[in-house]
Amino acid sequence: MSLKKKFRPLSKKFFKTISVAIIAAVIFLALYLSCKVFVFPKKYSENVRFFADKYGVESNFVYSVIKCESSFRENAVSDSGAVGIMQIMPKTADFISENFFDGKDYDLFDVDINIEFGVRYIAYLYEKFGDKRSVLAAYNAGEGNVKKWLSDKKYSVDGVRIDITPFTETNDYISRVMTVERFYCILYGSE
Repeated sequence: MSLKKKFRPLSKKFFKTISVAIIAAVIFLALYLSCKVFVFPKKYSENVRFFADKYGVESNFVYSVIKCESSFRENAVSDSGAVGIMQIMPKTADFISENFFDGKDYDLFDVDINIEFGVRYIAYLYEKFGDKRSVLAAYNAGEGNVKKWLSDKKYSVDGVRIDITPFTETNDYISRVMTVERFYCILYGSE
């Protein structure tokens, strides 16, 4: 057997296949990094991690709420009057301040305060309702509504978990936050 037959040079097809695989890998990596940096960022990570740990809330969940509420815009104000990065209603901020911070003065445009108030409120809603869907429903539509919905079989089969709400906006919000949270978990792992 001659050396020529034993050691055939690699074919053009092989090089083309390898080239396509490398290009696909580079494109995938670029998309992955773009998603992390631009689509699902972790801005204010020190604050989020600190307050999530302090109050026992998953940080990816907090990022998901922030992403859906304000897209990380610290001076966001909604049409309904919700303020700051976590879109806290002034009346809710008063409740949080009175019940958890001895009535201290606050500025909802201050990112540290807004994140702490928002995460503390989420922790409170978890204590009260215990279920992520119910927490999100309460964060969006108010805990009074969630109490009513939990006692109505149309909205909660078991009286513990909200299955659906009469508000399309709230149903969409729950779905959106939970979907965004899945992406944060895929991109960053669970924390």
